[in-house]
Amino acid sequence: MESLVGVPSARQRLFSEPQLDDSGADTLDRYNWQASMAAADGLRLYLDSLDGDGRPPKDIDSRIVCELQEDWAAVDGDAVEPVSAKHRDVTTGPFTTVNALADAGGVAHLFGRWNALHETVTCRLVTTLACRPTRRGSKRHG
Repeated sequence: MESLVGVPSARQRLFSEPQLDDSGADTLDRYNWQASMAAADGLRLYLDSLDGDGRPPKDIDSRIVCELQEDWAAVDGDAVEPVSAKHRDVTTGPFTTVNALADAGGVAHLFGRWNALHETVTCRLVTTLACRPTRRGSKRHG
């Protein structure tokens, strides 16, 4: 809606002005990926709990807990598996040193969390696979 003096309204400007960047879409994509991976773990817990007839037990005690100790934790009774999620862009390339894997790859952080929880949990790192074409056009995995 235009104002009475012919100046575009704030609403019109919001939808008509070109966006300066689109970093929000990239951030949302990363969160959507992480949420999808946590949901997949939840489905795994559910599937693992089904009995021979495909029914969950009445006393099921499984859940996904997000953003506590790690990105999420798969909890199945007393068993706990904190999961660290690392979204890697295709342009990132493979880790080329142990230090890079430990630092940027999150392995050192995950080890620290395992140690802080008195080594009573199993831990897992979930990551995207950064692939890029080689000179021949085939895929190289990193």
